[in-house]
Amino acid sequence: MLTGRPLLAPAAGHTVATLVLVPPQGLSAFGVGATLITRVLYEATHAPSLAGAFATSALNAGAAPGPVPGGAVIDGGLGHRSPGWVCALLVTFALAALGGVRRGGRERQSV
Repeated sequence: MLTGRPLLAPAAGHTVATLVLVPPQGLSAFGVGATLITRVLYEATHAPSLAGAFATSALNAGAAPGPVPGGAVIDGGLGHRSPGWVCALLVTFALAALGGVRRGGRERQSV
């Protein structure tokens, strides 16, 4: 998603480019969600139904506010291609946060 959305943003006005770039974006989005839920189910062997429900709810809660900044940039006059850039920025922030969490987890384990 980090590379796909910035490619899609300037190409969104071209039909062929859009038809080529949109399907991989959808597949990666669904693939990531299914992979994360599967990982949670493997970790929560004593309560798989509850874990699956929480994992799905967490993904939905994370996805629900995503269209708000995308709509805001369109409403702010930045055009219909700007949500692709917003998405890339949000993914960058998420990856940075994940890196911080992983670094913090390693520091705690080494103590």
